[in-house]
This record gives sequence, structure tokens and C-alpha cells, in this order.
Amino acid sequence: MTLTNKNNIICLGESELVQWIARGSIHILKERIFFSYPSNGDLSFFASAPFFKIDDAKARVIVKLNGNWSSDQNSHRACRERNVVNIPSEAIEEVAPIIRQHKHRLENIGLKIADWNAENEWNDWLINQGALERSTIVIKILRRLGFLEQDFFLNEDDLFILTKFALRPSEYKPAHDTKINAWGKFLSYRDQIMKDMRFEGHCDQTSFLQYSILKYLELNYPSIDTNLNLVDDIEKREGGWIFKDLTAEVISKIHQTQNLIHEENPDEIPLLVLASYLRIFDELIYGQKDWNLIFNLIRFNKYSISKVDSDYLIYLTLTALSTEELVKDTFLIKF
Repeated sequence: MTLTNKNNIICLGESELVQWIARGSIHILKERIFFSYPSNGDLSFFASAPFFKIDDAKARVIVKLNGNWSSDQNSHRACRERNVVNIPSEAIEEVAPIIRQHKHRLENIGLKIADWNAENEWNDWLINQGALERSTIVIKILRRLGFLEQDFFLNEDDLFILTKFALRPSEYKPAHDTKINAWGKFLSYRDQIMKDMRFEGHCDQTSFLQYSILKYLELNYPSIDTNLNLVDDIEKREGGWIFKDLTAEVISKIHQTQNLIHEENPDEIPLLVLASYLRIFDELIYGQKDWNLIFNLIRFNKYSISKVDSDYLIYLTLTALSTEELVKDTFLIKF
């Protein structure tokens, strides 16, 4: 069961509930009480609770008030700008965890535990709040650095959608913006491509370049028959491919394949940009965060392949970093 159609519910910090029970009542803003939870996907319920880490479901709890409690009683005499009401602990009908696995944390507080939770809504909250937080920080950093033209930031809603796709590729759904849609569709294949290549042993080899492209073609353009062979043109060594592997022969072969794709889909992102993103993503998530490698690939794509698509490459590179890394700005030392 979920929050839909629940009445008189409040999202509290666990410590607030403990104090409520200990003191016998609680003074709380009336706006924090949801008299009827909306079924339109609104997630302000979780924003009404005290600020915790985004993913800290353990610190939050849901309280449902019984039908006998009236919101018109006991307004706080010292509060004039907002309606603050006093709710006795006897008004609590039941309490519910945010997610099912934390139900045991409520067993010793002496209240009835509900047979429902907010897992579905919480899952939506995590991806939306996480993407909003990440996109806000990345946009702020890029504006400050001046790497991208201001036109890139004209529609922050689209960048928020792109960030959602990057953080959770399964969230992909067709977007109205051509570039956001193209990148979103590619990101929906990202984890499958990385999983397959890691299983086949390409992620720590120079063959990563060839097989990242072939895997994408296999998943997205199965009708394209290509004899792409880059392995013979790249120096064999341990570790993933690097900038110097992009020789004239390698680039020419990739462009030939790119031409086949453009006959089918002229809006497709250049293969070298996509391959570079996968290499950068692998380096940031599973590698040593070699920023020299990352900057070289970004510069190459910006000045030799596509400035527009390289702007998205820069943006998505930063979204691959954790919020903590972005806030600390430690990676900027490498610039």
C-alpha cells in the first residue's frame, strides 16, 4: 500500500516523534499536515519534514492522525504569521515507516504500526530530489567556470531531466528536446553496455573503444551491418583507451560507421562523443579519476567532433561525480 488516499498524515523526523510522545503533545505548522494526500504525483510531503540526507529514510516516519482530531483547535498564541496547531499524542492513530525494511524501528515506541508505507513515493522523491540537487550544483559550477555558452543553460528543466536519466537510466522516456532525447536514449543503454563489456573483459583493455561502439550499435541499430575494426590500429597494453589512441585511421573508420547511422537517424550523437562518455564514466566510477585523460577527451570532442555535443559531455561528466565531490570542489584543482 502507498500514501494515495491517506488522510491526516504528517512526515516527521524520528526524533520529533519521540519528543511528541514524551511531552504528550506537539506544536506543528498546520501546513505540514496533509489532510488528503494528492494522487497527482506531488512529492512536497517529504519536503515538509526536517532536513536530512536525501537517502536517509530511517530518520523519517509517517504519523496518521485519527478522525476525531480537529485542525481548528489549540492555535499557538505566539504564532501570528502561520497557523501553528497543538496535537496531543492521543490523536495519533498509527505510525508508518517510509520503507518496509525500517518497520522494526517503530516496534518499541508503543504505538500502532500501520500495514502500509511510502516506498513508491519515496522512490520517486529520491530520484527527483537527487537529480534536482545534482543539476543545481553542476549548473552553478559550470556557470562559474564559464566553460559553456549561456545558451546552454536556457532551459534548466531539460538539464534536470537529463540528470535524472544519468542518475537512473531506467527513468528514460522520450523528451521533447531533440538533444535531451538522444542523450537520454543513449543513457538508457549505458549500464547494459558497461555490464556486458566488463563481463567480456574490455573495460580494462584498449578494446574498450571498439566494443563500446559495437555494443551501442547492437542495442540501438541492429540493422546496421558494420565491419568496424579498431583493435588492430590501437597499441595493445593494459588499461582502457586514451586520447593518443585516436589516430587518423581510427577516427576515419568511426566516421564511416557514423555516416551509416546518419542515413537512418541524422539526430544521433556522434559515436566518438558517446564512446568518450563511456570511457569517462568508467574512469570516474571504476577507475583512478585521471583528469588529464578526461580533459583531453573533452577538448578533442569540443574542437574536432561537435561543440554542441561536447557541452553535454562536459555536463554529464560532472553529473557522474557525487554531490559531496561537487560541493567540495576538490576536482577543480585538476583544471
